[in-house]
Amino acid sequence: MAINTYPAIASPVKSIQRGSAGGAGTVTITAVDITKSMVNIQGTASAGTVAASGALNATSGNINAGSWSIPATTYQMRRFGQYNSTLTVRNSGPYNSDSESRLYFPAMSATNNAVSYNSNAMNLTGGSTNLVAAQVTGYLSGSTSLVVSAACRYEVVEFN
Repeated sequence: MAINTYPAIASPVKSIQRGSAGGAGTVTITAVDITKSMVNIQGTASAGTVAASGALNATSGNINAGSWSIPATTYQMRRFGQYNSTLTVRNSGPYNSDSESRLYFPAMSATNNAVSYNSNAMNLTGGSTNLVAAQVTGYLSGSTSLVVSAACRYEVVEFN
């Protein structure tokens, strides 16, 4: 069985440098011979509008009924020393105390009813797509300087 051998082929590419620029300006690269180099630029910015579609989900539910109450309460007031006190209780007129008096508050309560709420799912559609990719340029202004016009990815290929 014969073994096939092939001559070594030298690559025409000496180096490749890749990277990205966040905006317009000068990017410093490793020195290249600009007479034997090529630059590839891919813009990463765009402007315009994009149509949207989708669904907004909703859930119906209940707020439960509840209540609270305060039991009837009696407060007892006593006279201290030689002083008599007079209290005015709403809707009952003056209430004099000699040695001992009582204030009575009736029981109180409140109740809220259950509340239901309904929500409907809705669809979102509309708009138009009018998207424009940014046009970006780039060039080698020197052996270590790549000038770009906007945000981009770049590739500098130097040949032998």
